Amino acid sequence: MKKIGLFFLTIGMSLGIMACGGPSEEKIEQAQAKFNELVETHNKTVEVHNEIDDNYLDQDLQAMAEQVTALRDYNLVEMTEEEIDVIIEEMGSAIEKYEETIVLLTEKKQEEADAVLKEIPLTLHNQTGKVFKELYLLPEGEKQKENVLSETLSINEGETLAGLYIYKDIEAKPWKIVLADEQGETWEIEIAMVDLDEKGVTFFMQYDSESETIILNNSDFSENSIDKSEEEL
Repeated sequence: MKKIGLFFLTIGMSLGIMACGGPSEEKIEQAQAKFNELVETHNKTVEVHNEIDDNYLDQDLQAMAEQVTALRDYNLVEMTEEEIDVIIEEMGSAIEKYEETIVLLTEKKQEEADAVLKEIPLTLHNQTGKVFKELYLLPEGEKQKENVLSETLSINEGETLAGLYIYKDIEAKPWKIVLADEQGETWEIEIAMVDLDEKGVTFFMQYDSESETIILNNSDFSENSIDKSEEEL
């Protein structure tokens, strides 16, 4: 459903000609001040509403705006002070509802800001001893996309591939790297996004011959070798 456009309102209630026996000027001024406070709160709500994309509160906000417009049309000089007190109380309740709505809209604004995908630069070092001809970066649940490598580009042993990007959403859903070597053998490696720094991440791709899997490490092969030599065992 399309988001409803809300409008700013102006202060001031309707006033007729003052007559003897009507409400006091003090009571009318009290009602006017409360109405002006209501309009100002309405306009503040409109400002926050305009900053979000979600429309889940639109119907409520439209009804509230219509209530404020109806209150403007009351002719205070023709009312008793008791009737004006009822109107003032109604306006106070409306102000409270607007303030509660501002809180909800502000929370929604933060949710929308958090939901924006955050770009994380990715660098890969190949320490697997293999040559990769295909590389795909995919968010969880998505099908295979275009090969990051071109027909003439491959990742050889000891080479580094930079300029890649993965994207973190509010749920920090994992991504995966899909690799294919010269013989057509493929591997899928999951990237946990939860603790990844938005400044970027560097992974050293290393081959575990025992499990025949490729592992992403944050340290160099020379510092954290998977295949230990017999001398080390």
